[in-house]
Amino acid sequence: MSSGLDIKLYKVDKVYRPGELIRGEIIVGAAKQLSHNGVTLNVEGTVTQQYNNSKSFSGFESELSQLKPIRLIEISTPLVNKGKFSAGTTKVPFSFPLKPTGNHPLYETYHGVYLAIRYRLHVDLARGLLSKPLKRTLEFIVQVPNQGWNVQNDKKEIPFTMTPKLLENVKRKMIEHVPDFEIVGKVDCPYTDITKPFTGSLVVKRSENKIKSIDLQLVRVESVQLIDKPDVIKEATEIQNLQIADGNVCRGMSIPIYMTPPRLFSCPTVITQNFRIQFEINLIILFRNGQQVTENFRNVAFYRKGNKTIEEPKEIEKEQIKIQPAPEPEPTSSTTTIEIVEDNPLA
Repeated sequence: MSSGLDIKLYKVDKVYRPGELIRGEIIVGAAKQLSHNGVTLNVEGTVTQQYNNSKSFSGFESELSQLKPIRLIEISTPLVNKGKFSAGTTKVPFSFPLKPTGNHPLYETYHGVYLAIRYRLHVDLARGLLSKPLKRTLEFIVQVPNQGWNVQNDKKEIPFTMTPKLLENVKRKMIEHVPDFEIVGKVDCPYTDITKPFTGSLVVKRSENKIKSIDLQLVRVESVQLIDKPDVIKEATEIQNLQIADGNVCRGMSIPIYMTPPRLFSCPTVITQNFRIQFEINLIILFRNGQQVTENFRNVAFYRKGNKTIEEPKEIEKEQIKIQPAPEPEPTSSTTTIEIVEDNPLA
């Protein structure tokens, strides 16, 4: 048995909301007595601009590489002072409240292509010069009630009609050669609770060409405000594509539109001075001859319903945040609690 380090949270789903107490334990396993120079717990929550270092380095990625991460949570505290762990398993419990430690509020966890909002626990067990330190990282999920609730958006249903005459981004000369079709429908509400599906319906009234499939595509639009520039750069990428009809559908039959936003890869709409995370939905009609038409819904917004209003945090400087160090634990049963003592508590 070699020496090992692990982090365990007491909540199985690892999902927390602002103000909740995050409780867990650090598990140290050793085949024999293990000398160490201390165990440190770091908590971080960041909005990062991520990019791909491949040969296809786009202009959007080159701009992102110049931007710094936004710190939402930044806590570091020693859990165990220098000493020795006995052979076997040693558990070091810890707990801390989920609160922002900077000037930015907490945003919901989001894994995007160019932007990501992540919350992590890092544990470092330092050892001597000739021994490799033990490290462990664990991500936990943050859900923020009422995020996206203040986004201005029409909550009424949106009717739509698709015909050759209403096509955009098509030359007028080409419209005459487009086979006739008419598709009508509605979106029940573009302003949707992220825990509920995006719904609507459509009807194919007529179509000269046979239809191959009808797809529903969810798209993320990630925007970043450039430093010292008024420009905002943005990039749209696909999240998921669902087929809602297959083959040459019956004319006049109502076809339901139904899509549930995937967890982590989507989040309530975020609009800030530094960045934006917004969403669009495309309704794609693919014909058997290879042609396709798309209806784009740009005013889609997601929110997370909450019983409590989340207030904006007051400005807190790092000097005002003091972390009370934990006492030295016993080998088999030990308790460590991280307490944040604030001169000016959050509202």
